[in-house]
Amino acid sequence: MYEIIHVFLTGTFPDILQWVIHHGYPFIFTLMVFEGQATIVATSFAANLGYFNIGTIFILAFLSDLVADCLWFAVGYYGNIALVNRFGHLFKTNGRMDKIKQLFLRHPGKALAIIKCSPFITVPGTIMVGGSDISFKKFFKLISIIIVPKTIVFVSLGYFFGSAYELIRGYLQNTFFALLIIFAIAIVVFIFYKNLSVKFSNKIEDKNVL
Repeated sequence: MYEIIHVFLTGTFPDILQWVIHHGYPFIFTLMVFEGQATIVATSFAANLGYFNIGTIFILAFLSDLVADCLWFAVGYYGNIALVNRFGHLFKTNGRMDKIKQLFLRHPGKALAIIKCSPFITVPGTIMVGGSDISFKKFFKLISIIIVPKTIVFVSLGYFFGSAYELIRGYLQNTFFALLIIFAIAIVVFIFYKNLSVKFSNKIEDKNVL
């Protein structure tokens, strides 16, 4: 554990990349389970540069998201929805969760889409679903369908950043500034994605609940 923290806090981008390459796909999968979006984009970026296989990255991204959701579903299934009611205030989602519960009773697929698109309710929302009457088989089917386009978006973003990096580096003839520009662009894109996903989920929620 100390080695991981030391490398990621003190190492340069090439150092971190080489360390991740050395530990292979199992380590990447573990990172994706705990921090999916950033890891997916970063490894897809590296895949464009030839360090990883983009097909393998896509499969790992899909499976890691699926595993994480199933784990939170299991927490709700075995721990009951009381967990959300008890700790929901920590996420500041109690009021909104009531609306999601109403929508889930009528349109479970739409409710799950909102949960996956909303960063602050993904965990408590999935726990809530686990504590509901929905079967694991139905949850697995619905969440798999929702995860596919999300995975395509983040893998594509990372791959696009890799192409943009090569183009910018070739123009500037400077690796550091090229990475800095790509990092700045990535931040803007992530902010835009978060705002867009929240607006999308709010629109579906208001249309189907109110």
